[in-house]
Amino acid sequence: MQCDFCIKKDIPAVNFIIHEIHCRRNIEICPYCSDSIPKSEMKNHIESEHVQVTCKCRMKMENSLLKDHEVEEAQGGRGSLLCCPVFIQHGWLCLL
Repeated sequence: MQCDFCIKKDIPAVNFIIHEIHCRRNIEICPYCSDSIPKSEMKNHIESEHVQVTCKCRMKMENSLLKDHEVEEAQGGRGSLLCCPVFIQHGWLCLL
């Protein structure tokens, strides 16, 4: 059986009711990323992972995506951005 709160699969039927009661009391599904998060940590999770930040290239994104974005752009990027009236390579701006 699968728990709808923690998304665990293959929970033995013998333990399922107790497992589900425990999860219902202690686990929440994040409304932004659908991860299972302990209720006591949900506020911190949202504030640290889902707060909007602005990259040096001026692109807005969730904080949890910023590191991958900077690495991806440093490795060649997806093209150029229009900054002032001149085109510049996105990766250059992010690494300033």
